[in-house]
Amino acid sequence: MRVAAFRPKGTLYPFVPALFGTCVLLAGASVCAAQLAPQVVHQPAAKAVALTKYETLRTRVMGDDLTVDWSEFRHVAVDAGMDSGFDWHPVRQRVLKDLDVGNTQAALSGAQTVIAHNMANPEGHLLAMMVYQQLGLEAAADREHNIVDAIVKSIMASGDGLSAQHALSTVSSTEEEFVVNMVLDADAESQVVVRTAGASYDRMTIRSEDGTEHILWFHSIAKPVAVAAAVLPSR
Repeated sequence: MRVAAFRPKGTLYPFVPALFGTCVLLAGASVCAAQLAPQVVHQPAAKAVALTKYETLRTRVMGDDLTVDWSEFRHVAVDAGMDSGFDWHPVRQRVLKDLDVGNTQAALSGAQTVIAHNMANPEGHLLAMMVYQQLGLEAAADREHNIVDAIVKSIMASGDGLSAQHALSTVSSTEEEFVVNMVLDADAESQVVVRTAGASYDRMTIRSEDGTEHILWFHSIAKPVAVAAAVLPSR
C-alpha cells in the first residue's frame, strides 16, 4: 500500500495553484494564489517556552478544538524538538504493511506513535485516518482528515511555490515531503539549496503523476544554509 494512492473522499487534495493550473481545495474552501496569506517571519522560541506552547496547543487539539493556529503549532513543535531523534519513516512502512494484512490494531498503534511524537506532523494523522477508514470508524477518520486539512492549509497559504519570493514555508523536510508526495501525489527528482536575498531555499524538481516536471520552491526554517539538501525519499 502507498499512502498517496489512498483518497478516501475523492481526491484528498488537488494540486497547488498556478503550478498545476488550478486552485487547492482545502476543507471545502478553494485557496487560490490571490488569497495567499502574507508571509510571517517566525521568531524561534526558547525550548522551554516552545514546549509550554506546544502542550497548550496539543491539549486544545486533543479536546477537539481545531481552531488553533496551526502555523504556530507547527513552528513551536520544531522549537520544542518534538521530532528530535525520531524517524517516522519506518513506522509508516510498518503501518502500511499492517494495513495490507488487516492488522488494524498494530497499524493504529503505529499511527498513534507518530502523533504522540509530534501532533503537528501531518503524517501520523493521515495514517490514523487510513486505519479508521479501514475499521469503518467514519467519525474518527473525519477528525483526522480535518486535522490534515488544517495543517496543509497552513502550509499552502504561505505561497504558491513558483519562486523563491513566493516559496512554500515549511518547518522541516517532513513537511516538504508531505506536500510533494501526499498533497501533489508527485515525486522529487532533484533538490538543491539556493541562497538568495539573504535567505536559504530548497529548489526542488518534482515529477507529477502525468510525468510532467515542475519546479517547486520551499523555505524551511529548519534547513541549515550551509548544508545541501538530499533528495526526498521515494514513496
